[in-house]
Amino acid sequence: MLGAALRDRFLTARAGLIVGPFDPLYRLGWWLDRIAAGGRVVVPGNTAQPIALVDARDLAGWLVEVAERGLSGPVNTTGPAGMTTLGGLLDTCRAVTGSDAEWVRVPDAHLLAAGVEEWVHLPLWLAPETAPTAWEVDTTRARELGLDAGRRPAGAPGRPGAARLPPELEAALLADG
Repeated sequence: MLGAALRDRFLTARAGLIVGPFDPLYRLGWWLDRIAAGGRVVVPGNTAQPIALVDARDLAGWLVEVAERGLSGPVNTTGPAGMTTLGGLLDTCRAVTGSDAEWVRVPDAHLLAAGVEEWVHLPLWLAPETAPTAWEVDTTRARELGLDAGRRPAGAPGRPGAARLPPELEAALLADG
């Protein structure tokens, strides 16, 4: 409705996964905290799953810029498809926290059978049949319009949030692994 009324004065920014220090669901922050704690860490069996993120601060700055330039139309505003993998992100979390965390790879089917909820218990993880719908989005126009989703370092202030693997479920998975 707004697009029809405003036509070339309306930008539809379709954000994918937004991360940053004030993420109320604490997805990336949970991984940073859990990995920083060290020890054996449950990770999905398929860490080669590609993911694409955008930092809220990068997205906000870019939205102001494109509004000032008067740009319009639809645009997918997340990192470029394939910018990293879940494993690459987890390795980066281990490196930036200086952790000694050891990955315990649990096959995706076993995670699901154990009651691990996609996206909720293991933030950023989706089962193989679901992952392409979230991560394989064409963001070419966003790049052409100047969105740089790779400028911010990974990091967030520590605080509890909604996304996390419950300790009792993690213990059961580690006992099996």
